[in-house]
Amino acid sequence: MEIVARNRVFLVAVAVAAVFLSGCASSGLSIMRKESFDFKTTGLFVRPCEELKKVERELESPPKKKGFWAKINPASLVKPDAKERVEKLNTTVNNCTVPDLVRMVEAFKSIQETDEKNGIIGDTRATVKKKGFTIYTDDAEKIQRQNTRELHGDKALAAVGVAVSPPPLQKPEEIKAYTEFMNSHYGQQYFEKGLRKVVDRICINNDESLEIGEERSFIIVWRGDHVLKRVIDGGPINNPKKESSFLQCPAGLIGDLLRGGIGRGMNMIVP
Repeated sequence: MEIVARNRVFLVAVAVAAVFLSGCASSGLSIMRKESFDFKTTGLFVRPCEELKKVERELESPPKKKGFWAKINPASLVKPDAKERVEKLNTTVNNCTVPDLVRMVEAFKSIQETDEKNGIIGDTRATVKKKGFTIYTDDAEKIQRQNTRELHGDKALAAVGVAVSPPPLQKPEEIKAYTEFMNSHYGQQYFEKGLRKVVDRICINNDESLEIGEERSFIIVWRGDHVLKRVIDGGPINNPKKESSFLQCPAGLIGDLLRGGIGRGMNMIVP
């Protein structure tokens, strides 16, 4: 009986520890949980954020305390702690840098491609820039924007799915003409990624993960000064994954203990 009592005390201790480690015992047990983010943006189509403006105004002129507490220690109460202010600003900035992909996709689809059969001329680079797409941060086009790439010649055509197979060239003028034709193709690529990955380890031989978010690539290719073709690659991602080994974990048992099935769980271990 003494052994049985000790085993019961041990199981209850394990269950209590599991609650603190997981923070959740309603639909399963998570003893170890890791969350990570993979984030890329060009910063072109950012959602308007009134909260950021509000926080910036508060940091410039913090609200003054009134009444009894202001009289006790006005020096410490009028100005909030510097560390807290910085953390609040950083959190707000991070929340406000999420790209507006809906607006970005709509603007991208509005870019006119060239359709020679129907006599339609594609948008110029200046028109595309007005629609919000530019890989440069300055008007002089010397500073390249983050998470963008330039494409030239056959690489630009390949990026939008145009097969490149040069004809047999022998004469110097033919080689020159073909080279000039290929050099007339110029492309720009924009990367947007916002992935959140949650890994939920029930124990060492069971691994559950969820990858969710969006990953997109926007590619525009011009021939000369007019858009030849535009392509969007990627899209929403929802990728749940579960891996289990041959040995099964006691997660179901511990979950039962936490949900009130202590007696049933102990009967499985204690004779």
